[in-house]
Amino acid sequence: KDYHPAAIYAPKKDWSYAWDYGHEGVRNHFLKLFDEWLAYDIDGIELDYQRSPCLFPPGEQDAGAPKLTEFMVKLRAAADAVGERRQKKIQLAVRVPPSFERCKAAGIEIETWVDRQLVDVIIPMERGYFDSEPNLPEFLAVAKSNPVVILGGVEPLARGYKQSNELNYGAVSNFFYQGTAGIYTFNYDCHRVLNSGWKFGGNVHGYTPDELAFLTHALDPAIVHAHDKLYVVTQDTMHRLVEDGGLRPLKCRLPVGDVQTFTMTIGDDLAGAAREGLLRASRLNIKLKGNQGTVDQLDFAVNGVAQSPKNYIFETRESNVTVITLVNPPLQQGANTIRLGLKPGSSEGGIIDSIDVNIDYWSPEEQRKNIPPDAQSRRWPIMGDQQLFAYIPNCLEIYVKEPRYVAEPSDWPANILRFQFPESVNAIAADGRRMWEFSFENSDHAWRVVSKADEKTMGGIFKNRVMECEDRIEGQAVIRRTATWSKQQIDFQLNIQNLGNQPIQALRTSMCLQRTAAPDYIDHDNSRTFLVSHDGFVANRELAHHPKKMNFYGHVGRNLEVVDPNSPRTLAEPVLFVISSDRRYVLCYGWRGANMVFMNRAPRVRCLHSEFGFEDIAPHKEVVAEGILFVQEGTLEQALQRFLAWKQQG
Repeated sequence: KDYHPAAIYAPKKDWSYAWDYGHEGVRNHFLKLFDEWLAYDIDGIELDYQRSPCLFPPGEQDAGAPKLTEFMVKLRAAADAVGERRQKKIQLAVRVPPSFERCKAAGIEIETWVDRQLVDVIIPMERGYFDSEPNLPEFLAVAKSNPVVILGGVEPLARGYKQSNELNYGAVSNFFYQGTAGIYTFNYDCHRVLNSGWKFGGNVHGYTPDELAFLTHALDPAIVHAHDKLYVVTQDTMHRLVEDGGLRPLKCRLPVGDVQTFTMTIGDDLAGAAREGLLRASRLNIKLKGNQGTVDQLDFAVNGVAQSPKNYIFETRESNVTVITLVNPPLQQGANTIRLGLKPGSSEGGIIDSIDVNIDYWSPEEQRKNIPPDAQSRRWPIMGDQQLFAYIPNCLEIYVKEPRYVAEPSDWPANILRFQFPESVNAIAADGRRMWEFSFENSDHAWRVVSKADEKTMGGIFKNRVMECEDRIEGQAVIRRTATWSKQQIDFQLNIQNLGNQPIQALRTSMCLQRTAAPDYIDHDNSRTFLVSHDGFVANRELAHHPKKMNFYGHVGRNLEVVDPNSPRTLAEPVLFVISSDRRYVLCYGWRGANMVFMNRAPRVRCLHSEFGFEDIAPHKEVVAEGILFVQEGTLEQALQRFLAWKQQG
């Protein structure tokens, strides 16, 4: 009943499961178990002193530590005696807390064990949950003059993050950079994504392709070097703040008139990768909750370099959540420092919730495929002249108005989408030549209101319900487009009539939906924009974009070009989805009968395309296409089902 306070599961059961190694009977009990195991032809024994680091009653660790060392001496002697008879080394491995200080606090004289050569393998890591920053230099230093192997420990379940190979490879790169001899996977099976062992009495689901890929390639230097990575400052296992006893750097309070400094070890040679043209992008992301002050009050530095608001994005995504994004931060291989705080005079700070760095690479295949040979030697981008230019109105402005808590009802949108409808249309003859081309640049954009809605704007004007615009290419074609507004959605219709005397072999469209004025949907980290594959949704960051143009093409029924070739996907629907930054809404855009999607990651555009092509348009024949744009409160799956229902209605 008097359980150890660190035995976190014991309070649920009201009894203690921890052995007290201060008792000679406990030590002798385990030595007898080891004698039994040594009777088999085993290669070694692992002692997990970190699974439940409660080896002695509170306050008795110092007195108990010599007894635990003597216990290890006896086990070493027993293992060596068996090894001598069998003519092979019987190895002893220990999993221990991730620093000398915490080993001492638990009653483990780890330096003595190394000096007396009592152990062969040491795995310093947290008792559970992902930790990319154990104090490896301490352990590696004593290993230099002793025959002991230090391994880096990977636990797949991370507080505050979804499991991913990017997390795992970030830790592996960190560990290898510091000099560990290998990787130890703890809880990899029971904490993996599809495991349901406790519910069903066994692990009934197979490993995912990503999990198998990591187990296969985690020790391959070429794969580790080129794989995308996510480096994180870890959060406390028990969700505690540092100020409330949390054992990890996060979460913690954002100080006022002071700074909090975080250390992050990065194993990647970012400068070298950039010179080689392998680095796609790097981003430092910081999430703040509660009172974050204003952008002018933030004291923010990376590796001693102060960051001004012009260098980073300071984006409020919810009423109490702010995300700071610094693209291409001044990070280096090895130790990095990130400093955060509020300047003196600011009101009381909120919470620093998460800090992470995304490292994205081009694969060697993408380099060979997409980069011209002469471009590979360039170190600097080609800059054009600075200029200002103003177009006359050339697109539809679509206001995205979502239910929000406001002081009074408002018609003013938080997000505006710009829709070039169409951006271009190309007519191709049977011999492959282009018969004519239409683009938004040569359109008169003579939109007219066909009918009004019953609902009024804030200014008291009835809203436009049906809008129509027509362009005529003399003797060639009429291009008519219609946009119909309702509270639920906007419906688009594109009519193209062949006025010529020759058949058109193919019509190709381009319709550009731009998100640059929609901060809730611009999706800077490419994690909230999705396509639909035969095997579920695929995030934008999983897709292999052109390394220079930053764009992506996908054709319905064909394999998608993905970053991870071990996870092939086929595009199933010509529709695109974007989750809002507050995760409440899903923006859906697509056309019935479209056969291709296109996306552009370039910050100047951030556009979405759902495209189609018509074949064999006879003289004077008219073709019609229909599209939809809506915002659905709920999940991606709910938005997809709504799109499919609309698609089937046609």
